[in-house]
Amino acid sequence: MSPSLDLNAALVAAVVQGSAARTRDLLAQGADPNPVLLRAAAEGGLEIIRALLARGADVNTTYQVDELIDRTNYEETTTALTAATHYGHLEVVELLLAHGADPNFAGIFSKRTALMVAVRRGDIEIVQRLMEKGADINPIDLYDNATALDYARIYHHPDIEALLAAAGARRAPPR
Repeated sequence: MSPSLDLNAALVAAVVQGSAARTRDLLAQGADPNPVLLRAAAEGGLEIIRALLARGADVNTTYQVDELIDRTNYEETTTALTAATHYGHLEVVELLLAHGADPNFAGIFSKRTALMVAVRRGDIEIVQRLMEKGADINPIDLYDNATALDYARIYHHPDIEALLAAAGARRAPPR
């Protein structure tokens, strides 16, 4: 195994363990910050993410993931912003947005955005941050044929529904 593979494997372990000090040490030795940014965002490791960004991690790196829907696996794409949103890590969302994360990234299969994920969770603070950073409020999730406004209604989040409606959000047209 090459030294860079050993460093990168050790970096994954440091991120999983939540060790910011070990992460910084491995990055200083040359470990690649990009492959672990998604995991760090999902874990909510703010200090780890700061270290990854300081070493040049690209906040808009696209990661391929498998999504199981109706007993079928689909190849989907995601970003660290969507992962942080999915797990409700507001401070991580804010940090990634401050570093230029694209609030309008949409998965290749579903076209689901971080805003849709935040709405489904009922996380009005993340919804507001994404909207403040220019998140499009009207894209359609192709799997569910739903917009953010539809999700607010489906998941019974009237406060988010009102916020989106006031901003001009629309429902998806019937299929």
